[in-house]
Amino acid sequence: MVVVRRYNPGNLHFPNRIMEKLDTIYSNPITIVEAASGFGKTTSVRHMLEECKDPVIWFNIDSDDKDRFFSDFCSRIKSFDEEGSNKLVSIGYPLDEDDCVKLANVLIDLKINENTILVLDNYHLISDDKITKVLLDVAFNESNNLRVVILTQVIKTELVFEMVYKNKINYINQSVLSFTYDEVIDYCRNCGVKLNEEEATFLYKYTEGWISAVYLQIVNYIDTGVFDINATIDSLITSAIWKKLNHTEQDFFTNLGIYENFSFRQAVSIAEGRLPEDKIADILKSTSLISYDSKERRYYMHSFLKYYLSNEFQKLEKIFKNQVYIKAGKWYAENEQYIEAIKYFYLAKDYENIYSLNHDADVIIRNATTENKEMFLNILLRTPYEIKQNHPRMAVVYLYVLFIYRERDYLQVESRVIMEMVESSNLNERQKNILMGEIYFCLGMCEYNDIRKMKELFIKAYDYIKSPSTAVGECSGWTLGSPSVLYSYHRDSGMALDELEILESSMPYLFKLAHGHGKGGDAVMKAEILFMRGEIDSAEVLCQKAIYMAETRKQTSIYLAAMFLLARIAVFRGEHDTLTDTLRIMQDKVVNIKDGLTYVITDLSIGFIGTILENENMIPGWLENDITIEEKCGILNLGFANIIYGRYLIMTEKYRKLLGISGQFLGVAGVYNNVMYKIYTYIYISIANYRMNNIKKAKNFMNEALMLAMPDGFYIPFVENYKHISTILDEIDSDYPYFIKMIKDNEKLQYNMLKVAKLSLKNNQNYGLTSREYTVAKLAAKRLTNKEIAEKLFIAESTVKSNMKTIFSKLGISSRSDLTKFF
Repeated sequence: MVVVRRYNPGNLHFPNRIMEKLDTIYSNPITIVEAASGFGKTTSVRHMLEECKDPVIWFNIDSDDKDRFFSDFCSRIKSFDEEGSNKLVSIGYPLDEDDCVKLANVLIDLKINENTILVLDNYHLISDDKITKVLLDVAFNESNNLRVVILTQVIKTELVFEMVYKNKINYINQSVLSFTYDEVIDYCRNCGVKLNEEEATFLYKYTEGWISAVYLQIVNYIDTGVFDINATIDSLITSAIWKKLNHTEQDFFTNLGIYENFSFRQAVSIAEGRLPEDKIADILKSTSLISYDSKERRYYMHSFLKYYLSNEFQKLEKIFKNQVYIKAGKWYAENEQYIEAIKYFYLAKDYENIYSLNHDADVIIRNATTENKEMFLNILLRTPYEIKQNHPRMAVVYLYVLFIYRERDYLQVESRVIMEMVESSNLNERQKNILMGEIYFCLGMCEYNDIRKMKELFIKAYDYIKSPSTAVGECSGWTLGSPSVLYSYHRDSGMALDELEILESSMPYLFKLAHGHGKGGDAVMKAEILFMRGEIDSAEVLCQKAIYMAETRKQTSIYLAAMFLLARIAVFRGEHDTLTDTLRIMQDKVVNIKDGLTYVITDLSIGFIGTILENENMIPGWLENDITIEEKCGILNLGFANIIYGRYLIMTEKYRKLLGISGQFLGVAGVYNNVMYKIYTYIYISIANYRMNNIKKAKNFMNEALMLAMPDGFYIPFVENYKHISTILDEIDSDYPYFIKMIKDNEKLQYNMLKVAKLSLKNNQNYGLTSREYTVAKLAAKRLTNKEIAEKLFIAESTVKSNMKTIFSKLGISSRSDLTKFF
């Protein structure tokens, strides 16, 4: 055998056969490259795209945390389209078909003026049917400038399986990327090793064209002069990389192994001065199993190397592992990436450093996922008393963990402990007062809809703190995900006006403590009370007042609650155009807000209106399934979602299903004693029983609903469901005949208006236009230009042009003047 003197195992080899196949990326809307780790997917596609004249968005997926992926993806989009990024954030990771449609529309409308390639690397980590459907819808949309490339170790979705099977998608698999016998020989020659026939046959059979295995065998051969027939990937990495490092360099690599990815500055910090920067750069550059993303300016390890280093890390003694975790935590803390810092400190059980962080409760509230629940609760409950005593402000911040995860018993105990700790501390009087105020403010917020207790605690809090809170941060939506103040805060039948009075008197303290948080909430609640009693004109006036108050303090949840009530008023008046305009304004309002909760509020509002109009198409898909409802809602807005889902089950005649889960509905309503949720649930149970011929039960449950609603004069829930309950009300022997007469009398006044709204909606649907197409058509009929329509609807002008073509085709017209005549 002849050996070329100069070895270079880091040389890359890209056979023309593979490059020609990858070149099909340019001519296909979506390409899926599927191969196991080590077959060169990433390296080959990167090499091919180096010559690409079109912009490339390369997104590395480095964990199976879908929420984290989506957040990082939105941040990447923000670099060139902030508005589009905000829209994506407001929708969140898709949980249902409706989310998929919304996300696809936003991605299609991104401000991309030229053909762009979007690459999603390691897609298998987050792959599911829903996110895949979004990408397919985007890729196959004719007006879209994005070409999508998916790099994955395995295809997980039936949707893609079928498209691959029917040859409807550009698919490149492992067999394409595997080197042939001749390509293995060429690759080795390119690295400086010339193979004889026996060696070539062995290497090809051993590796089966697996490029990473070929590379590791070459490195081993250069060191030993032979190919190792018994080698494993671990032994090859040991030979190719590990044994060539000194102890300091091995420590450096081991420490790198805990990171999903890292920057050069981070690597320098990890080395702690034991390696010079030029040496670090050389090591990272010379290791072929580490790649560098020049756009993200971050390094990514090959899965082989990461797995190897993880095993090496586990061999360390606990004290050394903890030192590495603490070092990582400090790095993220210094860069104000608090949740990452908390996670690494937690791995080391370093509660001192966790409580030394200087963040507010928002960090916990924003990251209070099911996945993080155990970590947050353990931090709170296992942190030694002495550490909390040294960091009393953070002790208060962590009280919110107990509220978020509904650990009310723990909350009462922990708050008393912290109060005693503050009182016995060496802090000066002013510092003690501030912390006591923060504790009482936290307890007040945690009382949620017990307005009397909230007021008492807010007054106590302000008496102590006498300034805005610094521990709480920006509070989440004041209605906590519900589109109604009344439905959230009304808890005692017959006491709605008293509750309103207490709420109004407590609001000044809340404003002072939380920088105007909740502004307009009392006006909305009063408007809702009037609406529930049929005083619609007065309710509308108060809604306008609430909107003004909420807008001045950027209280989006209050604003949306007021708009939702205006939408309900429009339904009862039969004002279809006002209704559609109101709902559109609500949707436009949330697109630039980076808070998924506001999007949920909008969905709940539209879904509720859809049930009143008995239009399934208006109901967001996730509200038609109890599993997705549980995923998207917390206990604080789950009751409102149940109102919509219950009515949906009535509409679709799924009475057994409704009766089966009605106990859960009442259980949710009972957690905070939400009277309105109970009223609707009893109405639904009555309807379901009546349809199942359980007449006695139907009457009993209707009486339960009447008993809760009558003391406050709230007859609108019965009017909204009158079509389904009229016979029950006729047959019922009730103690509330006058209230039933009010329901019937007002139903007659509202019936014709509701009929008009439904008819208008039906007529619009008969045009065959989608919601967006209908909106575009109406604006075009008013002589607005494409540019003006795009600006008004926050969409791309190209999208308007595409919609106009579809509108003309569906309506059978050929000009804007015809469109004006049509409408």
